[in-house]
Amino acid sequence: MAIGPFSFQDENTMIENDGSWHLYTNLLFVDQPVGTGFSTIDTDSFIHELDEMANQFLSFLDQYIKIFPELLENDVYLAGESYAGQYIPYIAKAILEQRSTLKLRGLLIGNGWIDPATAYKSYLPFAVANNLVVKNSALYDRINIQVKQCEQVLSKQVHVSEEAFYPILWEILMNGAMNNHHQIPIILYSGKYDMICNHWATEAMIDGMTWNGRTGFDFGNGTFSPKELWIVDGESAGLIRSAHQPVGTGFSTIDTDSFIHELDEMANQFLVFLDQYIKIFPELLENDIYLAGQSYAGQYIPYIAKAILEERSTLKLRGLLIGNGWIDPVTTYKSYLPFAVANNLVVENSDLYDIINIEVEQCEQALSKQVHIFEEACDIIHDQIIENGAMNNHHKENRKGRCANMYDIRLDDTYPQCGENWPPELKYVTSYLRRQDVMSSININDKKVRWEECSDSVYNMFKACHSKPAITSLPDLLQQIPIILYSGQYDLICNHRATEAMIDGMTWNNGTGFGFGNGTFSPKHPWIVDGESAGLIWNARNLTYILFYNASHMVPYDYPHRSRFMLHQFIQLDLISFPDTTTRKNIEESTRLTRHVAIIVLIFIIVILALTGLICFFLRKRRPTRLPTPLNIIRELRPKTSNVEQEPRVIHSRLNNPKRLEWAECSGSVHNTFTVYNSTPSITLLPNLLQQIPIILYSGQYDLICNHRGTEAMIDGMTWNNGTGFDFGNGTSSPKDPWIVDGESAGLIRSARNLTYILFYNASHMVPYDYPRRSRFMLHQFIQLDLISFPDTTTRKNTEESTRSTRHVAFIILIVIIVILALTGLIRFFVHKRDPTRLPTPLSIFRVLRSKIRNVEQQQWAMYSRLNDSNVDLDVVDSETFV
Repeated sequence: MAIGPFSFQDENTMIENDGSWHLYTNLLFVDQPVGTGFSTIDTDSFIHELDEMANQFLSFLDQYIKIFPELLENDVYLAGESYAGQYIPYIAKAILEQRSTLKLRGLLIGNGWIDPATAYKSYLPFAVANNLVVKNSALYDRINIQVKQCEQVLSKQVHVSEEAFYPILWEILMNGAMNNHHQIPIILYSGKYDMICNHWATEAMIDGMTWNGRTGFDFGNGTFSPKELWIVDGESAGLIRSAHQPVGTGFSTIDTDSFIHELDEMANQFLVFLDQYIKIFPELLENDIYLAGQSYAGQYIPYIAKAILEERSTLKLRGLLIGNGWIDPVTTYKSYLPFAVANNLVVENSDLYDIINIEVEQCEQALSKQVHIFEEACDIIHDQIIENGAMNNHHKENRKGRCANMYDIRLDDTYPQCGENWPPELKYVTSYLRRQDVMSSININDKKVRWEECSDSVYNMFKACHSKPAITSLPDLLQQIPIILYSGQYDLICNHRATEAMIDGMTWNNGTGFGFGNGTFSPKHPWIVDGESAGLIWNARNLTYILFYNASHMVPYDYPHRSRFMLHQFIQLDLISFPDTTTRKNIEESTRLTRHVAIIVLIFIIVILALTGLICFFLRKRRPTRLPTPLNIIRELRPKTSNVEQEPRVIHSRLNNPKRLEWAECSGSVHNTFTVYNSTPSITLLPNLLQQIPIILYSGQYDLICNHRGTEAMIDGMTWNNGTGFDFGNGTSSPKDPWIVDGESAGLIRSARNLTYILFYNASHMVPYDYPRRSRFMLHQFIQLDLISFPDTTTRKNTEESTRSTRHVAFIILIVIIVILALTGLIRFFVHKRDPTRLPTPLSIFRVLRSKIRNVEQQQWAMYSRLNDSNVDLDVVDSETFV
């Protein structure tokens, strides 16, 4: 119903479905098993098992191809939803084994009932994650007992359908919360200057009210929901200030050799700077403050923030941003080898891998004794990778004198710099900042002061041997202010694996990592900037983490616009809870619809003008006394249209059955006999099918009965094509990439070894019903073999831009041709009307225009000769003469 050319508007009316699959492929709907829909059986011999169903389907195909033998040349794709998760694999197996002449090219199964075991086990976790059941409640405990009973039954034998699971499902459906929440949401709002129902009364009422297990806006862990700014149609009013830190770098100076040694000294120096700065600009005390930094600022920022909160409480510190931060040395050192293997810098189990592995063990021994900010025993791991690993992110022997770029593994550099020459603009910075005019413009007039990017004296003194890594401060900071951590995908030295491992192991605000504490985790959402997938985003309990796609150690250098967008959203408090995509989606759809309507109206007007001109000319030429009217044109076209309509009737007559049939959606007889008690669940067939044809499995986010958790658990446990789940076999897995349709984030996609899985956001059990256009796009990509291995976003972007440019050029050429035809028709019509004996040609038109141009030129020459006549007194020439 959802993928066909029409859908129901009401009981008696059908409307066109703009997401119909028939635009990309022929559709054949089969009522299965016999006894449902319009399919009939002469006796009571209903089928009982799935292999009987498959054989019946083959019989149907044989009869169908007898009527339409030309269809043997077409590719065949089998698609179905729900219980078709059993049908489709069985039918595919039968076709491949018994009807090899058919060109079976792939399978699509949506919200499929494929593996009963994982489906049954997924119900309770899915219900908890979606707020249908509260963990550790009486209902949860009751369902948990039923789950254990179901598992005992499954441990003996797994049937396609097991009656022991029904109590689990019914408990959730009958006694769980409806509409995905336990009550309805409520907004209370107050006007600041209302007295009779003033905001003080409302706030006091909320503070004393207990709901959903908590009192007031208390989170229950000693922290409270903050009073945040509500911005409407407003702009960020923040200020950016840069500080050279520690003293001795940049333009900062020190009178003696008393360089700092520890991080708390650095933080105290920063406070002294702030005090002096505010003396000069006291008005800045009213501004919100955000601290931001990259790399080793992963140590600076938490230490400075801690000092401000403890010692300068009058300052309005509102948040921290740390990019590719050196925060936790332990997870960073341990991440180097896995990151190098995952990005093809080091081959697993190679000689280099074994050497580095020994160094990792020595590093772990050193870290087990005491953790310093830097550990010399661990630095050798990083050095081995950049010096001896593959360059340019692929396996090639290093050229002499070259090494990998530690800040962007897609690049290489001269040895021993290995990234210190990057970015290329860096070589201009020192000479530019040492220019006297530049220094004077920023009020540095002391000629003894010179810009220093790095200072050996500072480096040798500032070892921070007795300072604790900043990771120890983050949990306390997260109780007070929000923090953003972000990473570039291809940075090695402070790589994203280290940051993610640090977050996963860190406990803050009564939770560990991005876990919700009930066995579920904050999902990785696609982060969309300007309609493009810019990365992935996680969020929980005041911490936001963003992975920037295709970025290096210096994310703002690679993507200045995207990093500014991140800052803007952070200041607007729009990243603290993951941004709502519905509003953006509605705006984009409205804009796109407006453009489409304008283009269609423009094309319609141009075509009408063109056709009117041509029809007027040709009919006038044949019958000068009569002009066509719209009614005449319709009468001319109607007989031709009726001839075309008769062609489908011929095909229909070949299928028409004279018997009177009645539609039956479900049949009690079929249900009672089709028990499939002796059939093996179709999960057992998938590995063999995946050796021969590609398969798409897709799920709707909010389906319960065949929920996405069950499908994902089934895939994770299934072994096919020499691999288990989406694991690449080298410790890495196929990523969950955002799936973009029409510039919008439509879901997540994973792919490996002939299997593609798509999770449709905000969809139900019937995905094509919810999103017909997106499901059709999935089909189109599948047929084009563009989904089997997840498409490279860069290639796709270039291809889309090329296609878009080609369309624009073709569209412009078409409009030009139509306009020329229209004007030609109209000109020829009117000229012929005035002089029927003569039709203008392009040459005659040119001659007429040329003669008129000559007349104009002669008039201008006469005017010019009058102005050059010596007898004319220009002072007395009146205005009419000039005219």
